[in-house]
Parts: sequence; C-alpha cells; structure tokens
Amino acid sequence: MEIKDVRPLALVKDGETVKIVNIAAGCGLNSRLRAMGLWPGVEIVVVNNRNSGAFVVKVKESKIVLGRGIANKIMVS
Repeated sequence: MEIKDVRPLALVKDGETVKIVNIAAGCGLNSRLRAMGLWPGVEIVVVNNRNSGAFVVKVKESKIVLGRGIANKIMVS
C-alpha cells in the first residue's frame, strides 16, 4: 500500500469497499468508534456519501451513520 492510496473516508464514493488504515482522533472518539466496530484493518462499505443526507457505512451486517467531521478523521485505502 502506497501513501497516495490512503484517503479520508469522507472522499469515498457510494458502493466502494475500503479498509480502515488509521483513525486520527483522540482517545474518546477512538473508543466510541471501536465500540461500533470501526478500527484499523476492518473493511467497510460506503452506503451513502452524498452532499445532502447522512454519511452511512456498512460494517459487517450493521449500518452506521457518521458525521462528516468524523468521516474525515478515518483514513482508508
């Protein structure tokens, strides 16, 4: 994996499957995301990333709604 392949989750298009590489956040947010099943190495599918509406990802069999600010802190490849 090259550095140029890593991008914020917020830039991933609908339907793409990506793997979490890093989460650039503090301990509190990292803990909350881990409780939802989001940590480095996990594959996720972007369900909805449109300008309007919720940012939705699918982790295993669960759908999770994230704020755009949080999606910008999750680095994926």
